[in-house]
Amino acid sequence: AVARGLDRELHSELVRGARSYAVTVAEVCHSNYERFLASVGEIVSIGGEAGDALRRANLSDASLGQETVGPLLEAGSRLVECREAQRRALHICRIVHTLGECHALLDRASSRATAGRSRGALDAVGRVRAMLEADPDILETASGRAVEAELPKVEGMVLTGARRCVNAWFLGEA
Repeated sequence: AVARGLDRELHSELVRGARSYAVTVAEVCHSNYERFLASVGEIVSIGGEAGDALRRANLSDASLGQETVGPLLEAGSRLVECREAQRRALHICRIVHTLGECHALLDRASSRATAGRSRGALDAVGRVRAMLEADPDILETASGRAVEAELPKVEGMVLTGARRCVNAWFLGEA
């Protein structure tokens, strides 16, 4: 309607308002241009300092990565390797200790069976069997397989001694 000239009053009022606002904007710009240019100058001067600070930060970051983070990561991976080696060593130590106990118990069972003390011999054989079942890794060692092979022989000797004791008791010879 304004473009066709149907409402000339509205059109002329809008044109006057636009001119008035243009004059106001020009006055604001004219009165503040010095402060605006000064702030632009400050930004430009800070930009150079910011670029220098960015370069120094990048150099510090690279230095930190090479001198601190890299060795720290290496030390961390060595720590993980050492802890794994320690865990394996402790496991092997437990296996060796358990095998020593198994050999001592088998010797005790054998000597008690020979002495006719079947109850103590049966207890020792039972403890050896329980130790072998508690840690299957023991049977992966040569000594563990030797204990496993010796166990039925000692059990047979213990049971034979127990049978003799029972027969002697039953027949009244004891």
